Amino acid sequence: MDTNDLDDIVLGVIEVAYMEGRPLTYAVGPLSDRRIKQEFRARNLIAPMDRLCGSINRLAQMGVLRKVPTGAQMIGSGSCGTRPYDIVELEPI
Repeated sequence: MDTNDLDDIVLGVIEVAYMEGRPLTYAVGPLSDRRIKQEFRARNLIAPMDRLCGSINRLAQMGVLRKVPTGAQMIGSGSCGTRPYDIVELEPI
């Protein structure tokens, strides 16, 4: 699957979830990969984690979707310490 195909599929999943009143959310940062992969797997879209986040970031940069802050945060910890990551809602434009 090439990048454009994945972007189209990712945008389609985001649009359907949004129209159904169940917008996708994920934590922005190093933990985002795992969260967004779980969200997409629940909708039967299986793709490598880095490609899903790359696609979401590309779509946001192209201006076809928006990352809307929810005000919620996820606490992540790892070798770099513990810090909060903002959770955003993915909204098609």
